[in-house]
Amino acid sequence: MDKLKTLYKKSKNKKYWIFLFLIFVIIISMMVHGYWKNMDIAKNKVETIGKITDFKHRNMTYYSIKYEYEVDGKIYEGSVGVEYFDCFKTRDCIGSAVRVFYSSEKPNFSQVNLGNLDSHRKTIYPKR
Repeated sequence: MDKLKTLYKKSKNKKYWIFLFLIFVIIISMMVHGYWKNMDIAKNKVETIGKITDFKHRNMTYYSIKYEYEVDGKIYEGSVGVEYFDCFKTRDCIGSAVRVFYSSEKPNFSQVNLGNLDSHRKTIYPKR
């Protein structure tokens, strides 16, 4: 019986470490992808004008602004995390023009400068 308990504890401990390792791999993968995306934009940066298309409430403390921009006749979308501000109620920021920086190699990789709304940004990008 003691051997069975010991084996159970070892297998439970092993599952815990495998779970932690998978979480660690996922977090590192997301960080590497974000870094690679930002570096691609920095290396192949092109600027265009886009517009804000939506303001969404994601959870208790997270809001996002969706924007779209056109490259070679194709419409691309992006989003950026922001803190709560009046646009959520008034919707007056919808349709506002924004500066969009995208990669000429991968136009779906983009960053946005929200102009006078940029102070509400939660997502941090490298300096342009």
